[in-house]
Amino acid sequence: MLTKCISATAASVLAFMGAVSGVAQEPTRRWDPSSEMRPILFFTAGDVGRSSIELRVNEYVPLVITPAFRNADDLCVSSLQFGFDPTDLDRAPAAWHVEARLVEMRQGEATLDLKWTRRVNRADVTPAGSFTSEQRVNLREGDSRILDLIRTAHRSSTGCDSFGLTYGWGLEGPRTLSDAAIAYDLWLVQQDADGELVTDRYRVTAKQGQQVDYFFRPLSYTADGHRGGDGATAILMNISGAIRGRVRTDGNIDLTVDGSRGFTDAASTAAVASHGRTMLTVRPGETVEVLTDLPVAGRLSTFGDLNRMFGKHRTAVRITAKRLW
Repeated sequence: MLTKCISATAASVLAFMGAVSGVAQEPTRRWDPSSEMRPILFFTAGDVGRSSIELRVNEYVPLVITPAFRNADDLCVSSLQFGFDPTDLDRAPAAWHVEARLVEMRQGEATLDLKWTRRVNRADVTPAGSFTSEQRVNLREGDSRILDLIRTAHRSSTGCDSFGLTYGWGLEGPRTLSDAAIAYDLWLVQQDADGELVTDRYRVTAKQGQQVDYFFRPLSYTADGHRGGDGATAILMNISGAIRGRVRTDGNIDLTVDGSRGFTDAASTAAVASHGRTMLTVRPGETVEVLTDLPVAGRLSTFGDLNRMFGKHRTAVRITAKRLW
């Protein structure tokens, strides 16, 4: 079997040998949810502020959101104010009273009941007056959606003609570990149909609960799925994704790993990709393997069915996570 290691240094080669020598295992213990994980609903408005409420099962939790507008003739915002007094809706130029409860939480997603009231007390802002909405929503961790949007009735000189609120659902770990940091060592392990093995390495550090991206060097293939394509006939395979970890008080680490395997032509005029998410609980320093050889729906330009060309390839990412502090 021909082995190619993209990383060049001796230290990287030694680390690679440890990462791919058989100590890794496909995640079998899966996600082991802990009662320490706290479900939250967070609200943002651009980069001016963020607040969250900790959700409870079948019990509504309230929050009042009031933007502080810089001027009286636009919707430029200097900050967001968060509180629990619904009478703020009568005093502010615009405000939202939000209530949410957790209905069900599954692996990586949750069902919530969300009800909210918007109050606009400024004559030049639309929609005017009050509006109330109530809905049941399904959210994946890290996703965000638009809650509401208001606009000025005229074009402003500052360009701040609208203001929008977004919301999303997520999990937070124990408060005592909020300052923890995690180091991730990721190896791409790409085995082609002819047995050729190609590897690449990516290392990144993140705070507790912070999602960070990872990516590997693109791999070039010919139109029949063999390594080494170049020029107009090349197909580029790109493996990338994101990882989020939370240290638990028992020392284990909960991981959410998003993976993507995409293909583009050499001129980047066409692309197709597939995406997946894996959640698992690992021991610190344990190396696990997450498969990313996901089926690809579609055809790429004149290259034909990608699953026919790459269906026998095995693409995986091996991950070692360690707490730094």
